[in-house]
Amino acid sequence: MSQKLRNLLWPPTEVHRALEALFMTAELSRGAAGLPKLPAVDRHMLDWLVNAPRAVGIDGSLERLPKSALLEEFATRGTFVVTVPWVEKGEVVPYFMALVSEGLRCRVVAPSNDEVVSNPAELFDLLDEQAKTTGGDLRDVLRDLPGAVDALDALYRRDRVDGFAFGVVRYRRDGASAFTDQLDALSGRRLLYGFCVLSLLELALGAGAALTLGEAAVEGIVDRGRIMAWAMLSLANVPLMYWSTSMLGGLTVLAGTALKRRLLEGAIFVDEKILRAQGYGAALARLNEASVVERTSLAEIFALITPLSMWISAAWLFARTPWAAALLGVQVVSMVVVGLVVARLVRNYDAANLQRLKITEDLIDKIVGHRTRAIQEAASQRHDQEDRALSAYAATVASQDGLVVALSSLKRLFGLAAASVLAVAFVRGATAPELLPAAVGVFLAMQAMTAATAAVERGLGWAAALRSIGPLLTAGKERERPQRDVDAEQAGHQVPTVVAASAVSFSYRQGGRVVLRNTTLRVRRGERVLIEGRSGGGKTTLAKLIAGELRPSTGSLLVGGLDASTMSQSQWRRLVASAPQFHENHVFNNSFSFNVDPASGREGLTASAAELCEELGLDGVLSRMPAGPAQLLGETGWQLSHGERSRVFIARALLQGAKVVVFDESFAALDPVTMQRVVACVVRRAPTLFVIAHV
Repeated sequence: MSQKLRNLLWPPTEVHRALEALFMTAELSRGAAGLPKLPAVDRHMLDWLVNAPRAVGIDGSLERLPKSALLEEFATRGTFVVTVPWVEKGEVVPYFMALVSEGLRCRVVAPSNDEVVSNPAELFDLLDEQAKTTGGDLRDVLRDLPGAVDALDALYRRDRVDGFAFGVVRYRRDGASAFTDQLDALSGRRLLYGFCVLSLLELALGAGAALTLGEAAVEGIVDRGRIMAWAMLSLANVPLMYWSTSMLGGLTVLAGTALKRRLLEGAIFVDEKILRAQGYGAALARLNEASVVERTSLAEIFALITPLSMWISAAWLFARTPWAAALLGVQVVSMVVVGLVVARLVRNYDAANLQRLKITEDLIDKIVGHRTRAIQEAASQRHDQEDRALSAYAATVASQDGLVVALSSLKRLFGLAAASVLAVAFVRGATAPELLPAAVGVFLAMQAMTAATAAVERGLGWAAALRSIGPLLTAGKERERPQRDVDAEQAGHQVPTVVAASAVSFSYRQGGRVVLRNTTLRVRRGERVLIEGRSGGGKTTLAKLIAGELRPSTGSLLVGGLDASTMSQSQWRRLVASAPQFHENHVFNNSFSFNVDPASGREGLTASAAELCEELGLDGVLSRMPAGPAQLLGETGWQLSHGERSRVFIARALLQGAKVVVFDESFAALDPVTMQRVVACVVRRAPTLFVIAHV
């Protein structure tokens, strides 16, 4: 390794300090004091780099990139940690490079606390040279050190074309963090403040130009000085309009990015119980509302700032006239009436949105069950429910349209009331110069009401859609965070009782039926447990509790001697792998090898995966597939039978390498001969086994 590269790399013992310095440099966090301790085993380091920063509100995502893609990754903006393998005294040691890329240049955070500025191509050349050097060293190491392949695979993989693939962890602020924090990370707060200031300046210059020209027209004196003043004020407004529009566009993009991150985070971490309670048709309908929220330009929402500024400016002008009390009174009454109409509109939009969601949900459910309806439902009554729902929705929308028309009419009523005040003042002897500021204020207020009416109409629809997807927006924020440093794998080895439940009870909703009551069990490492019972007796609920998908309502459940509040969800799942019931397990629209071992990141089957497929009898299925392990499965690909799918799910669970494996009705679709073969494989391979079956 060259001395230049060596000076840029952090040893594994210093990774905690590396992340702290990196996050400070990238302005992602004020520090890394909340990070868990480093793992005791180097092969867990990448896992720690990805998951540990969540404790301080930062998300990490791992990519294994060949050298050809590394330079392209460095050329994009982002915060990265790159693993650099190094053979030292016959051992593979992972070193790490921490850097912030700004596109054309990279700021490398070095262990010396210096910030080294380099271009992406120079960094790529250093890493490329190291990969070539390490390649020869690794061949020697792997020839003499048994078990080194596992450590190597945890850091990077061999690539047939580009040689080594580097492990690259990209960091960004947690998508579930506060919206203002995300805007701060994207420099959005400065844009928002800048837009507000420029909007106020733009309005002030526009009002000044209008007053200058109005005074000249009223007094009948159009001299060169006033024309020059009007021209200068108008011209000064042009760059302000350009800058404010540019800032609004940038703010819209950043706010949309933050919102989409929050929606994606929620879609990943939304509680399954919420989906089950509302039905999957309703969940899909709400996802459609999420697309409405994304499509709505936030520029339309921020556009309310301009009419608000105009309304305040009008009030300021009214206050400088002798008729301030009357004009401000008209303005206040108008605001109260507008508020009442908007409140009615909010309730109306929410009602219309719920009705539309229900119509969408019913439509999806009827599409899924159309064959049953065609057989069991009378044709004359088949659309009665849809007709009633559409009639109710049409009535709600008609009421909504009436309120929108009323809101639009308030502008004219305000203008009429304000004009009446000015007319009375004129009759009582007010001069034109005295009336001019009030007239400009009336004009600004009417313009504000026109712009606000359109923005409010669009904004209310956006806000109603936003409220309907509330669970998606909060799901990511409510997800579990790592609480303590634990080595899940070591816990599974060291504790003889791998699963211990004490007085565990569970109900799916507060005050609902208790599905499990005072359940107690102790399962030692290496034991095989068969759980039988009638349908609805709580077998699947117990399986989900053991797998970490549910939390006990009362009692304690320990896996490897630790409970769910001690371990993060990813650590729990390293201990427990689960093959859920058939309807909750899925074949992905991807290759056979991906479906069997999605975590491998390889195009073909690994040696261990191929061996397991042969033990489960899937080698015969593979022999019939034209593309072998690369054969596309799923709805548009090769169709597997019920039993073949079950064996794919079994292989997927076993290949996770967990200490406890739970199979829920996984053998129900197998014929007796195949079942005997599969059960023998499962008993032989699973360290500790739970099998759930009907009586």
